[in-house]
Amino acid sequence: MRLLLLFGMLALLVACTPDPCKQFSSDTDRQNCYADTAVSAHSLELCAQVTDQKFRDQCTAEIGVQTMNKSICASVVDDKRRNFCFAGVAQEQLAGNDCYDLTNSYWSDVCFKNIGIATNNIELCHEVDEGVDRNECYNKVAVNTTTDSICSFIDNSYEAQGCKFRVYTKTQNTSGCLTIEDFGLRVTCISRIARLQQNESACDLIKESEPKSFCVERANASS
Repeated sequence: MRLLLLFGMLALLVACTPDPCKQFSSDTDRQNCYADTAVSAHSLELCAQVTDQKFRDQCTAEIGVQTMNKSICASVVDDKRRNFCFAGVAQEQLAGNDCYDLTNSYWSDVCFKNIGIATNNIELCHEVDEGVDRNECYNKVAVNTTTDSICSFIDNSYEAQGCKFRVYTKTQNTSGCLTIEDFGLRVTCISRIARLQQNESACDLIKESEPKSFCVERANASS
């Protein structure tokens, strides 16, 4: 009798527990709320209760990334969200080879770029299809590894020079600065190094009087 009473009280408690997602009048907002609750709880069981397929897939995919479980990713129906899941797991594990298995070009680019940057692997940068993202990958790996030759892979001339600028200022290489074609970047490169080293003699590399004077001022400026 007491056991039956206890079960009855528990059932009443569950029935009376407010559902925070029911406050939303819009079905979209309500489904999003259920999916967010499931993700926060890392609960595939709660995801399965989400009636809208796209929200259920997103819910499942996010849990797949959180738990780094590719089997969960494989259960996602929608192609983009499934690729999001596989890409997320690959990035968490820095598994660049897994990026080749992705079938969605956007997520494969994200995967190759982010892991390429994180592991300083230009071979992965080469695999990025979208030009802006590919150039960003080369740029960051070049600066991370202070390897100016990587900048030559950038297909935008000014961005390639900017890449060299960042490498040479990081390594304080004034000789490298002289190889930068753009006048403004070249002068700024030398001036910045002169300032970092507080060495006005570096400014002698600048032949034009006005920018050379500016360089000397920067070199002699107090910290």
